[in-house]
Amino acid sequence: LEVLGKGAYGQVYKCVGEDENMYAVKKSVDFESLVRDICIQSCIDSIFVVPIIDVGVYTPSDKDDKFFGNQNVYYVILPMGFGDMSRINITTKSEIKKNFLYYMVQAVKECHNTSIIHQDIKPANFIYFKSEHRHFEGKSPTTKVPIIKLTDFGIAKIKACNENPNNDVYTLW
Repeated sequence: LEVLGKGAYGQVYKCVGEDENMYAVKKSVDFESLVRDICIQSCIDSIFVVPIIDVGVYTPSDKDDKFFGNQNVYYVILPMGFGDMSRINITTKSEIKKNFLYYMVQAVKECHNTSIIHQDIKPANFIYFKSEHRHFEGKSPTTKVPIIKLTDFGIAKIKACNENPNNDVYTLW
């Protein structure tokens, strides 16, 4: 239906599934990046990471496809959020801001607990989902609160068991 975002390795589209639900579909022609994204993201079973619903490949017919061109396109189907943190105006109550920060930190923590280094932490990679039932700061388990989930593991790495961590920090820019 529409482009939700673009990155170095592909684009994310808002689509309607056969079940008439909305989904985010990440398409890429870079097979290696998408395989890394799928493998690493599916290793983390967490409420703080966007789950992968399905993966596939689209092979265009002999005639040129105006949308995809004439090369194989690899895709990942994800649940549809309500935007990423770079597009959300956070002029809300401080309690909701604390919830957002809590979920973002938990997502990174769970990656690190699984020996995964995301390497692309930024607001655009945290997706906002309207509400889920969560227990937070003394509220009942049936309280609905917004939740933030981490996505885009395209440049993530799995830390080898014998690697010695150091305190060096690098950036691409």
